[in-house]
Amino acid sequence: MNRYAFSFLLIAGLAACNNNGIRSDASGTFEAEEIIVSSELSGRIISLVIQEGMLLPKDSVVGTIDAVGISLQKDQVEASIQSLNAKTIDVAPQVRLLEQQRAVQQSRLNNLLQEKQRVENLVKADAATKKQLDDIIAQIDVVEKEMNVTLQQIAVQRNNVSTQNRSILSEGAPLQKRIAQLNDQLQRARILNPAEGTVLTKYAEPGEIT
Repeated sequence: MNRYAFSFLLIAGLAACNNNGIRSDASGTFEAEEIIVSSELSGRIISLVIQEGMLLPKDSVVGTIDAVGISLQKDQVEASIQSLNAKTIDVAPQVRLLEQQRAVQQSRLNNLLQEKQRVENLVKADAATKKQLDDIIAQIDVVEKEMNVTLQQIAVQRNNVSTQNRSILSEGAPLQKRIAQLNDQLQRARILNPAEGTVLTKYAEPGEIT
């Protein structure tokens, strides 16, 4: 099995075989694959927990790079997304006001319909004039038209607010992608060891810039 070295490096090993104290008449050189491990992110080294001669397991995190600037950028982008949500309009109060207006109109219509029935009975009994009935019918027509207008206002209000909110929230898509990019950079702030191996040489120390 190949052994890896990191740059933290692996050296070619020289080995002589011994068997029951009998010196072997053969020797060989076993070459090791060398790997130079470096940071994927530029910045100040915060930690580097390796020493020469140390055996490192595969996929172990051996150090970190200062990523405070990236973290602050992420916080700023997240704040921008929250501000977009704050800019959206709540249509509920405006619609509720229109619905209350329509409820008043419905009450007026109910009263007029009752009045119409009463006047119709009076007209049949020759106790009221046809003009009185026509006036009631005209009032009913006006209220019904007002109610239709109110319904249209509710629909328009909802549509306008929905369109405006979609426009505002659409700005969030590129911001979400930016957060994904920053998260990727934050992951790269970790110095990850790619394979099992022994540290041969350490090229940097905590506090240095990579």
